[in-house]
Amino acid sequence: MKKVIFYFALLGVGIFKSSIAQQLPNGNFDFWVVDSHNDTVPAGWGYDIDVADYFTHSSDAFSGKYSAAVCNWYNYAAGYLALGAPEDPNEDAGLNDDWSQYGIPFANRPLKLTGYYRYVDLINVDDSASVQILLTKKSNSNPSLDTIAYSSKLLGYAPNWTPFEIPLNYFSTENPDKIALLFTSRSYGQGYNQNVNPNVLYIDTIQLSYSTTGVSEIRDRINYLNIFPNPTMGEFSITSSLNEEQTFQVFDFSGKLMTTGIIQNEKTIIDGSNLSQGVYNVCIATNNERINKRLVVIR
Repeated sequence: MKKVIFYFALLGVGIFKSSIAQQLPNGNFDFWVVDSHNDTVPAGWGYDIDVADYFTHSSDAFSGKYSAAVCNWYNYAAGYLALGAPEDPNEDAGLNDDWSQYGIPFANRPLKLTGYYRYVDLINVDDSASVQILLTKKSNSNPSLDTIAYSSKLLGYAPNWTPFEIPLNYFSTENPDKIALLFTSRSYGQGYNQNVNPNVLYIDTIQLSYSTTGVSEIRDRINYLNIFPNPTMGEFSITSSLNEEQTFQVFDFSGKLMTTGIIQNEKTIIDGSNLSQGVYNVCIATNNERINKRLVVIR
């Protein structure tokens, strides 16, 4: 993997509502940082292990600047992208290890995971990628984790960007305290095959949904929200044709909240005079989703 440093904004994980609907950090994969192993990793995903051979960033994106590209390891074993760092820094989320120890703090009950993917099988082998999502809670009675919800899905050959959604299957009425997410470039049970060329799974624009809105409807909703001018020298406006309550938050490159407010009517003018030159993340919260927009400030 090329060692390229990206200084971008960390995404906020909450929305401005009385009941916070948590989202995945950096779900559009536009922001990447360099960890202590000199590997370029998704900002906010908590990595600090040697994972250079498993994934990279790609300019082939569904939206924004980058997507995540999960690649086969040494051309044949499944590569992976996991959310959060393992509790044991020597642990690996590979096929024979317990990836459930990965994850980040999380306390909500989303209905499904949605996003977009491309899956390229370079020699037309009948293979598939996979995605798994797991909500857990530390047990009071034993050292193990209680499973609150789990779902998985195989992602088949898709040369073009394709929407996916994974409804969550709940096994408990409790709220979780952790969420783990795992993408692999080959499906479980395929084993090792040294004759298989690298499969590549591209992932972009993933988010948790707390409503029954489908992924194509979410894409339409994103198109109803715009920031202008962008780039801006200070003042900018958010225009929206969504007929529902909306709030906004602006985060700087370190993840610091710079300003927040309510989107009123169809056009809200925001004073950005306190924003220095750089790239910002504008987080717009609707009733059940959080939509991220990039804002560039020039001076």
